[in-house]
Amino acid sequence: MKPDSITKRNYSTLSKAFDRFNRELFEGALPKCLITFQRIRKTRGYFWQEAIRVRRGKTRLDEIALNPDCFPSRSDREVMSTLVHEMVHLWQAHFGEPGRRGYHNRPWADKMEQVGLRPSTTGKPGGHRTGERVSHYIIRGGRFDEVWGVLHREGVRLQWESTPRQRTDRDKVKYTCLGCKKKKRVQVWGKPGLEGRLECTECGEPLVEALPRYRMRYRH
Repeated sequence: MKPDSITKRNYSTLSKAFDRFNRELFEGALPKCLITFQRIRKTRGYFWQEAIRVRRGKTRLDEIALNPDCFPSRSDREVMSTLVHEMVHLWQAHFGEPGRRGYHNRPWADKMEQVGLRPSTTGKPGGHRTGERVSHYIIRGGRFDEVWGVLHREGVRLQWESTPRQRTDRDKVKYTCLGCKKKKRVQVWGKPGLEGRLECTECGEPLVEALPRYRMRYRH
């Protein structure tokens, strides 16, 4: 298979899924955006508003990224639910009420349930619907489940995923507090897996893994 056909098939699958979910779950209202693969530790996907601009003009586009490192342990259905999770952020940025930077608020949670995904900080029943880091689980028989069922029967499949890699003990992760003001945020370096186990010395909020600075970015 030629390299160009691999790229075309991979992204055409995501494009087809995006268009169908947009039509069936959002009444076709969502604007076009760029869908990419990005590797960010402990993040299944993210939405970044106006992340892309045309090189010789003023047009800007939003970006939805999926992390292929998370694909091996998840089904196509689950990966596609992450796509729709980020599409809800896209809807919120243009038609809803965005929360403060990176915060998953109640209007977002309500829209998630409307499209068939139950927001949860744990990714399971019983988790909080709102917060800085909010995952979800699929509502069985909900709208997302129905639309994905049609796509699956039509033969839509993800073709590629990351090759498993071994992490070395030398890897370090930067943790930061999102509760404090930007100039006063506590930031520390530590081994992977400490997110939520460290507390800010200023406000007592749990520290989360730091991300590069973005104008608006929601990670899942």
